[in-house]
Amino acid sequence: MSAADHCGGCTTTCSAPPAVVPLCQNGACVPPTACTGGLTLCANDCVDVLTDPSNCGGCGHVCPSPGDGLATCSAGQCAACAAAYADCPGGCADLQHDDANCGTCAHACASGSVCVHASCTSDLLGVATVLAAATNDAWLALDDDTVFWSEPTSGDIRAVAKTGGPVTTVATGEAAPKQLATDGLDVFWSAYLGGAIKKVSTAGGAPTVVAAANQARFVTVDATYVYWISDVDNVLQRAQKSGGAAEWVADLPGLPGQVTGLASDAEDVFFSQAAGNTGCHLHRVHKATGAVTAIGLGYGISGAVALSATSVFGTCNAGVPGDNRIGAVPKTGGAVTWLPLQANLAEQGQLATDDCHLFASLFGQMPNTVEVLLAVPDHQPLEVLGPPLRSMVVDGAYVYGIGNGTAQLLRVAK
Repeated sequence: MSAADHCGGCTTTCSAPPAVVPLCQNGACVPPTACTGGLTLCANDCVDVLTDPSNCGGCGHVCPSPGDGLATCSAGQCAACAAAYADCPGGCADLQHDDANCGTCAHACASGSVCVHASCTSDLLGVATVLAAATNDAWLALDDDTVFWSEPTSGDIRAVAKTGGPVTTVATGEAAPKQLATDGLDVFWSAYLGGAIKKVSTAGGAPTVVAAANQARFVTVDATYVYWISDVDNVLQRAQKSGGAAEWVADLPGLPGQVTGLASDAEDVFFSQAAGNTGCHLHRVHKATGAVTAIGLGYGISGAVALSATSVFGTCNAGVPGDNRIGAVPKTGGAVTWLPLQANLAEQGQLATDDCHLFASLFGQMPNTVEVLLAVPDHQPLEVLGPPLRSMVVDGAYVYGIGNGTAQLLRVAK
């Protein structure tokens, strides 16, 4: 008897997984050799080699993960690696951050090193790397490869690679340059005593005047305009980044010189404002209409301002030790969420954000701390990250800032 349902005896039936054709030879059940429904037999299982990522195009051909999800097989071909990943022999790899494939496939970082921006580095969490000498009152800005900073006393705008190296002076003789901003193509700054907003190409060249501006301290840019607020009036102004006449955007509340921070997104400009003991305020100015809206915070002395996708963060204190706060307000306005701070924290310095975290530099009563908070709504406890920094900026891997009292431009791994 050689029928699969009567193999060697009337009651002996050869079994097989679904879609596998059971096989009986010479009165004994033997491993199957065929499948039904157009499937292919691979290791005693019937699979669709057109769609099975473990047997894509043939038995045993395993598709690697594309890097940002599950491996897939279509028409017998493995799906290509996701846009940010490379097709390496061991699978799709993030060459920017994969310790086993750093910069190129199979380039493994040595023990004790990690892959950051496609380069192996031994920088450790909380360990500051000195990039250059810089004064405490410098202002910082970043592009993809370079840190720029202003030196208000000497009048220089300087630059150094994020990885370190020689310092380049991109502009000199500026009259007390203050806050910097960059759009990746140009670096913009306020020549505080020079009566102008100026710029220089990130690739180098001669600085040019964007617009006249009297004692402008704070600067921010978007795709079209550079915005600023000066210390001698209470007006938000802007000019085309390519240069031209200053344009009025909005009259601001309060008195001249009370603005303490400036930031922008695609639709609005946000600023923090100190009003003595009567207020510690955040405001939103709609770029298209100039409408000014108070959106939150409480009392005391306002400090820095930073943005996430949905929230505005600001610092606030009542002028007494220990009563220092960091608050978060929805961009559209609403209740303030005071982020968790233990008692007697030091003075808040600059704030900076990435996609996941709010970075807050705290200095004064608690030396040698930079602390990081998870942004709303996570409300996670503060985590010590490194030494105290001024004029802080961040990218995907590092926090950059001027070490408080060190006269150094520092880089701290996140």
